[in-house]
Amino acid sequence: MELTVPFLQGIAAITTFAVNAKKFIPNPNPNISPAIIALTKAVHETEMYFRDRVRGFERDFSREDVLSRLWSDAEEPVRLVDPHLSELCRYKAKYWLFPESYSRSQVVELHITLEGMNAALQRLRDIPE
Repeated sequence: MELTVPFLQGIAAITTFAVNAKKFIPNPNPNISPAIIALTKAVHETEMYFRDRVRGFERDFSREDVLSRLWSDAEEPVRLVDPHLSELCRYKAKYWLFPESYSRSQVVELHITLEGMNAALQRLRDIPE
């Protein structure tokens, strides 16, 4: 095979294309899975608590403490992926320490509704790993 100028230019163009194409492939983020796991636990436990309240169970201060810890525990792994969402986890942890201190409108205003946190979890799941 003879190495002609057009042949070498073609090889150079393909190499340049391959190098530039790598810039458009998202880099995997090793922090996403731990954030998803921590946030999933907090969301799921909160959903179960609300389910039980709807079924007529009394308020359970011990479970509310657990929920506060779960939201607090989610704060750091989530911060590595989404600092704003991490701040919402912190607000949610504080909410569960004193839920009677918050009105529904304050929860909505702080963007810490369970629906909103669940939607944020879904957005995290859409980030390529």
